[in-house]
Amino acid sequence: MNMKQKLSLTTVATLASPLALAHGEHQGSGLAGALSHQFTSLDHLAMLAVLGGALYFVLKLTRSERKRDDQEGR
Repeated sequence: MNMKQKLSLTTVATLASPLALAHGEHQGSGLAGALSHQFTSLDHLAMLAVLGGALYFVLKLTRSERKRDDQEGR
């Protein structure tokens, strides 16, 4: 992708970003409103659950690899 294409794509993405608002019914404003929205909205809770599951499996995998390496004497 050349520089002209990157600039065009960036311009289109910037101009289209207000259209990408998924929902606008935020509770309150500021930090408290943003945090309450993250933990009370179903789509955000689902994403947190997916991220939590992924983190669990990554940690489990790295622990098992570390344990195996310790047993092999590395």
